[in-house]
Amino acid sequence: MEAALAALASLSAEQRSEEAEEAEATAAQAAATMSKLEGLNLPRLGAWLRAVGVPEHATQLSVREPASLVPWRDGLQLVALVETLERRTLLGVERQPRSTAHCRRNVEKAMEALRLRKQMPITHLYSAPRVVRGEPTTILPLLAEIREAYGGEARAKRSLRWEPIPTAGVSHSQSMTGGSHSQS
Repeated sequence: MEAALAALASLSAEQRSEEAEEAEATAAQAAATMSKLEGLNLPRLGAWLRAVGVPEHATQLSVREPASLVPWRDGLQLVALVETLERRTLLGVERQPRSTAHCRRNVEKAMEALRLRKQMPITHLYSAPRVVRGEPTTILPLLAEIREAYGGEARAKRSLRWEPIPTAGVSHSQSMTGGSHSQS
């Protein structure tokens, strides 16, 4: 019985030691991530986003203010940014997301388009759930990587304000075939 209690005490001490090591590693990783985030030039990134047509409220980026990233959580700002940079409309986007699943789908649609860009690092391109949760450790580096992949300053100086052609009343199949032709 005493041996079993001693083994149990030693086991729980080992578990506490492992948990302490994990906590230290997590804290060190968080500190390194915060250091990287603080190394981002957020005013410059915000200025670039404004230059490519992102609304002002979505360009007030802050590491310490998670509320500043709320406009990016539903994926619509990310979709609009990618559509502007790619100069095309992304299909399958929920333009009025009403659920977390819709938001995640929007983010994933934008990330699918970004993955096709050779210069785009894949580091954050499979992190849709983190974007939907509004995690600055994902959103801010992702935006910085997008800026780099699309040419940053040089691209922002050219007018990128692109507006998709309205297709109200035209179904997707009609737009793909060039419109509807009635046969009499």
